[in-house]
Amino acid sequence: MAIDFPNSPQINQELVVGVTTWFWTGFAWEVRRVTPTGPTGPTGPSGLVGPTGPTGAASVIPGPTGPTGPSVTGPQGVFALSSSAPPTNASPGQSWFNSSTGKVYVYYDSYWVEVGAAPIGATGPTGPQGSGPTGPTGAASTVTGPTGPTGPAGPVTPGVPGPVGANGKYIAADVYPGTPQSGDAWINTTNMRTYVYYDSYWVEVSANDAGPTGPTATGPTGPAGPASTIAGPTGPTGPSVTGPTGATGPTGPSGGPTGPTGSQGTRGSTGPTGPTGPSVTGPTGPTGPQGQSLLPFRNILINGSMQIAQRANSASGITTSGYYTTDRWHTHIENVGTWTITKEFTGVNASTTSLQLLNTGPQSSLNANSLLKVEQRIEGQLLQHIGKGTANADSLTLSFYVKSSVTGTFIAQLADAANIRSISKEYVITSVNQWQAVSLTFPPDTTGGLIQNNSNTGLTVSLYVAAGSNYTSGGTLSTSWTNDVLATMAVNQANAAAQVGNAISFTEIQLEPGTISTFFEQRPVDVELQRCMRYFEKSAGTGQVAAAAYTAAYPTVFYKVRKRAIPIVTPVFNVGSGATFTATLDGHMQASNNSSTTFYSYTANAEL
Repeated sequence: MAIDFPNSPQINQELVVGVTTWFWTGFAWEVRRVTPTGPTGPTGPSGLVGPTGPTGAASVIPGPTGPTGPSVTGPQGVFALSSSAPPTNASPGQSWFNSSTGKVYVYYDSYWVEVGAAPIGATGPTGPQGSGPTGPTGAASTVTGPTGPTGPAGPVTPGVPGPVGANGKYIAADVYPGTPQSGDAWINTTNMRTYVYYDSYWVEVSANDAGPTGPTATGPTGPAGPASTIAGPTGPTGPSVTGPTGATGPTGPSGGPTGPTGSQGTRGSTGPTGPTGPSVTGPTGPTGPQGQSLLPFRNILINGSMQIAQRANSASGITTSGYYTTDRWHTHIENVGTWTITKEFTGVNASTTSLQLLNTGPQSSLNANSLLKVEQRIEGQLLQHIGKGTANADSLTLSFYVKSSVTGTFIAQLADAANIRSISKEYVITSVNQWQAVSLTFPPDTTGGLIQNNSNTGLTVSLYVAAGSNYTSGGTLSTSWTNDVLATMAVNQANAAAQVGNAISFTEIQLEPGTISTFFEQRPVDVELQRCMRYFEKSAGTGQVAAAAYTAAYPTVFYKVRKRAIPIVTPVFNVGSGATFTATLDGHMQASNNSSTTFYSYTANAEL
């Protein structure tokens, strides 16, 4: 049956005919070459080979070639030899051995079709010696051994030449020729492969490639026997003796390739590969899963490491609520004793400061409304990205370090004052006066109302220190977003106000979207100071003059940072008649009732 190459093939589409596989490269059908890597099987069915004699005469027959097929000359075929070009005027059944490449072709369907050496791969090691008797000595070989390219001339008997056909075009170029005619041949000067234009396609029929040479191995020496006529593996010269497979080639397309195909059929398995080790994934590094959460300003809180304290480093005798030391951190105190609030110069990791509450007047028995907590109030316009009150609301993760002289259960809370909703989580302090890391994830609030996009309080983050029964008597802590119920806000909260000398410290407080607690975001001190000054600014220290106003002259004093809201301006140091001020978001001006020169410094307070 004639080979019928398919129309409109796809790239890499294959056509298998017998043992030969062609594939479409986009411009030609090329032979698919397989280079086996396993060992070559036994020599063939010529009988069991006995042990090799000690020296045996040099063999002129190449290594594991299949048995020589019968010499059959087709009625019209001619076995022609040519060093570089196919015979012209060929007839069907005529064969051609290319002495340059060692490949055999048959003229079939108006084309020279390769039928010989292409599939031969590397020669494998010699198989084990058989145990049977040595076969009879064959007749002396008349085929030249692998010492040169002239060996294959052998005893081939040419057939009767067929009628001479028309000459075809033979083209050498690095791209396939345009407008070819059936029967044209083309050698690709880039990869040195040869193609014939057949059935409207360029079909590969030869290529200058040979498999790698297999290793040379010699079997054990047995007792002296007759001179061996079987060569050991000769390695690199193997491909040059493809021709000596006798006249098998010219027997026609169905007989020629039988020999090389046989050796491939016994291809052994590739040498053993070590077992694949178990797939083990190392532990994920601490920053691996955090991904895009590591964006700058992911910490919604300001001054979480307590490094900025414009008002003072310490304040004592504190019994009422207010801002005392570290910026943005408000202390809520109600009927819970007396305290000293300090910016400590000790911390954890890269933070060297913390906020400490030290009890100097205990409240061992708390009143119902007793309450002590550290909190930060966050503007609504800084919270729009969390989507609170929408179907796409984010979870929020609160992390911080705490050190306490009192162990037990403590409460952290998020509160939405505008929508009167809150959620609490508990954590346990297990060691006395040891820094302990805490991470709490609060689920999203998808139904509780939006946070307004303005400069008013949107959320309040609270860390409880002590709480009376008004906040603890509800039985079960409110661990999901719900409308405010005072009695469930701080259930199980320990009383850190019960004894003089009790102390609790906080640092690296961080609130961020998502369910993963990332490492604390250390912002530059100048950036953190600018953010703090949006809420509070102190112009100069006590006794220092920062501004002056004169009779009938009312200059405007501009703040270092524009304020969140119109601030309350308070003179800290004033020389002259008591002056009053008219304030704006960006500055203030002394009121016109001043009757003398005034020198002063000031604070501008726009805290939530």
